[in-house]
Amino acid sequence: MRKLLITFIGIMLLSAGCNLVPVNKMPSQKTNSTPTASSTWDGGLVLYHSDDCSHCREIINHIKSTGIDKKLDLSYVEVSSEEGYRNFYEKVQACDIPIYQIGVPMMRDGSQCYKGVDQIKEELGYQIMQE
Repeated sequence: MRKLLITFIGIMLLSAGCNLVPVNKMPSQKTNSTPTASSTWDGGLVLYHSDDCSHCREIINHIKSTGIDKKLDLSYVEVSSEEGYRNFYEKVQACDIPIYQIGVPMMRDGSQCYKGVDQIKEELGYQIMQE
């Protein structure tokens, strides 16, 4: 029971520390639409991020500076709203990642999750080679 309580508190602190919003096609654009499973995860690449996260900014800058955003169909989900966070959490749970390792930046390709700058950059490079 104590472990469950600590886990719950950790999730709440993580969500409180992140600036999360609904699904966007580009991180700089804001939308009032509520994220849904079909709108944010149809097997394409989805990058979950937060504006307050330096690692997220690093990966987004990498995507833009290398032109990856022009080569791949990549959707962005910022996770500060309750809906955005719920969508993020629902999707990454399917990846069997321990709850204490769930965070942003995280990318989902429809079947797998990639966490952190290094894993995401590696997978993006692989995706480019497959094009």
